[in-house]
Amino acid sequence: AEVMGFLAGNWNPETKEIEVVAAYPGRSVLDGATECEMDPVTEVEVRSKIEGLGLKVVGWYHSHPTFQAIPSKCDVDNQCNYQALFRDASSKTDPFIGLIDSPFDVSSGNPTTDSRFAWFYVDSPTTSKKAMHIKTSSVADKSFPEELKTNLMNLVSSKDKASSKSVAFGDIWCDYPGFGPMSYKEKTKRA
Repeated sequence: AEVMGFLAGNWNPETKEIEVVAAYPGRSVLDGATECEMDPVTEVEVRSKIEGLGLKVVGWYHSHPTFQAIPSKCDVDNQCNYQALFRDASSKTDPFIGLIDSPFDVSSGNPTTDSRFAWFYVDSPTTSKKAMHIKTSSVADKSFPEELKTNLMNLVSSKDKASSKSVAFGDIWCDYPGFGPMSYKEKTKRA
């Protein structure tokens, strides 16, 4: 099943740069393998938590578990809605980005232990609704706070119980070149 949440960080209207510093998981109200919609109660809770830390909600993320990290029509529509919701009136910009994580995609015929990511925004969200890729740079942060580990484990645990479309982590993901059969669990640890 797809997972989703909000990206927390900062928006600099002078440089028009977004800095993402953390990701906060939410709960989906849908049980689909190819669709997600954030539970409204969870959305309010996550937004409040981010704002309580002195950060801004600067984006959203979701997964395409077993297919390419390419924005769907539904993803573009959701992005347009979020851009309108988080519009910065003073700079007349939409400082809100989308991220798609594709951890188990083998459709390219070239599986990798890395997850594939697509960062995007929508150009002209009220007219053409065209998804545009974003140039990004990242800084590796080797720390993994205990609170985040706990939150992720609780999310995975509740998702597994609630969803009929959950990933069976013990199953074989693919026969990975040079490694042999690799489970979803092993692939997740390597990504």
